[in-house]
Amino acid sequence: MKNNLLRSVSSVLLFLHLLAYICSAQTPLNEVSDFDFHQQVTYSIIELESGEIVISGQALPKAEPLNWEAFFAKYSADFKLLDYAIFEEPDANITISNTCREIICIGSKVYTAHSEVSNDNDPTTMDISFIHEYDFLTNSVTYLHKVQDTLNGLGSVGPNSILLNRQNEFVLLLDNGGEHLWIQALDPNTGVVNRQVRHTEADYNIFGVEIIEQEEGYVVMGRQFGAGNSVRIFLWKLDEDFQVLKKILLDDLNYNHIYVEGIIDAEDNIVILTNQHLGELEWWRSVAIKFDADLNEIWTAPVGGAEYGPQFSYYYELVESHDKDGYLFCGIDDEETEESFGRGQIAKISKEGDSIWHRKYRAMEEIHQKYSEFTQIKPTRDGNYILSGLVTNTNSPQDSIFIKVLLLKIDEEGHIVLSDSTSATSYFEDQIRIFPNPSSDYIYVEHDEATRYSYELYNSQGALIMQRTDTEAYNTYVLSVEAYPSGIYYLHIIDKAGQRRVHQIVVARE
Repeated sequence: MKNNLLRSVSSVLLFLHLLAYICSAQTPLNEVSDFDFHQQVTYSIIELESGEIVISGQALPKAEPLNWEAFFAKYSADFKLLDYAIFEEPDANITISNTCREIICIGSKVYTAHSEVSNDNDPTTMDISFIHEYDFLTNSVTYLHKVQDTLNGLGSVGPNSILLNRQNEFVLLLDNGGEHLWIQALDPNTGVVNRQVRHTEADYNIFGVEIIEQEEGYVVMGRQFGAGNSVRIFLWKLDEDFQVLKKILLDDLNYNHIYVEGIIDAEDNIVILTNQHLGELEWWRSVAIKFDADLNEIWTAPVGGAEYGPQFSYYYELVESHDKDGYLFCGIDDEETEESFGRGQIAKISKEGDSIWHRKYRAMEEIHQKYSEFTQIKPTRDGNYILSGLVTNTNSPQDSIFIKVLLLKIDEEGHIVLSDSTSATSYFEDQIRIFPNPSSDYIYVEHDEATRYSYELYNSQGALIMQRTDTEAYNTYVLSVEAYPSGIYYLHIIDKAGQRRVHQIVVARE
């Protein structure tokens, strides 16, 4: 009688949870999605005035031949996939990179640039680059302009950065593999090049990575490679006609990684992000450097935690915080362990360069080759931040979709933003938060100062189905429940002294 009563009560509770899930659609503001391609790699993201989100990148369709193609996708403000469009080049070219990580919005259309090579590796047609136009109202992608050196006739060039300046021109930073660097301004409507300047650097190959606009003129940054594998980071201050006014070189601290990103903050200071080699083969850390408007250095500061081990730990992108008190960064902690190859990470530092917080995202399950990465961070109109990136196969070895799109919204403290209908359950003096509940896909376990906690997940029959014995502070652990049948589960949280808390989880699907 007692067992029957317990089963009846459990059934009623499950039904009520299922009903609540269907009615309120409880979910944090996050999304893992795909377009039914083998891989979809996201590089660029923008929030529209409507609150909708557009991303851009490259995808690997399942159809033969397996050629990379450019894609755009549109999501609702709560990260539901609305539409996507892929541009299948009629000349069978392969989209090999989305080196321009900016998306520009003009009216109902957004723009970015991609580089391509011919399918047959014909050297006369390699390194073809285009500005793509995506109309998010009609969900159509077209080539807008072919990017080339029309003034000097030097052949194909690759775009590395694009912006819309105050004169409503597209300004492109281009290179042709290191020999020259071009800055080009063209009319967005016609593609006509209004002006162009070509720069070289004696004894160095030069690769421009990003161009940003100041109150007067521009700042260009990138890398220079010389004899004996010498590498240095450069910053140039330019006037309105792209002529160099001042040059800064950083060549004494091993700033020689590929990523060099920069922003202009509210005080017209320049903050750049690069990566420093620490002397061993796989030891890296990210460094932020702040300059005033005339490229005088103000400070240099590491980004993220103070401890750096034998790993690739670096950040890709930065933004100024909403309240102008510092800067937020996103990237990857790419340490290879028994658990995974990489973990997405975010961080915030103050205006003075002091670390405020840093956080990593990792799989709760101790499964090899789970992987996440954040490639872009952008402020949103509601005072939060959106992150775009990728996550590797999250379901099963039989899933032929290897890389999926990862979108996440965080607040000023790096916590995942919850929808109006979702709340988090806190444990151990609010140092651990668990949400959402019910869920159909993922459960998030956020740690602040909590460290060395263990987790055990049991099904309703009392069988142990997942265990993790080590956790760290300031990590967000992602527990995938996609493969679990609908029902009630019990997550045991165990502190260092062996004290347990039990969190009931409902897996519910419509």
